[in-house]
Amino acid sequence: MLTQKYPNTGQRVPDFDLPSSAGRRVATSSYRGRRNLVLAFVGKPAADAARALLTTLAAHYPEFAEEEAEVLAVIQGSIQEAERAKRQDTLPFPLLADEEGTVHRSFGALASAAIYITDRFGEIFGVYRTGAGEPLPTAEEMLDWLRFIGLQCPE
Repeated sequence: MLTQKYPNTGQRVPDFDLPSSAGRRVATSSYRGRRNLVLAFVGKPAADAARALLTTLAAHYPEFAEEEAEVLAVIQGSIQEAERAKRQDTLPFPLLADEEGTVHRSFGALASAAIYITDRFGEIFGVYRTGAGEPLPTAEEMLDWLRFIGLQCPE
């Protein structure tokens, strides 16, 4: 039986670009060398679990920014659904639309949620996939990863 290989700790996060709710494409590579990333893969933004994750990330966004991190949230849905969710919950970070689920699939987040935490060079430090039976991290756990990354790369 073949097992699917998803990005994991110590690896470089695969580059992808998707349309955002702001009407432009956003690429992970555009943050390379500049910002740490919190990549949040959620299902349909209207689902309770997805909405709870997005609003938690929004509530802690200033703290993520203090740790030189950008949150990129990727919904499994259309650009219109992304626009509606961004507006409805006043999300301060880019909300990307993965309509076909291709990027979700490549990160092990199809029909589940996942969080990836990377340094500014794209190295993955934290991986959480509910499809693998792992709980998603709390905001404080994500911030702990970002603080740890800051200690590793203090420049």
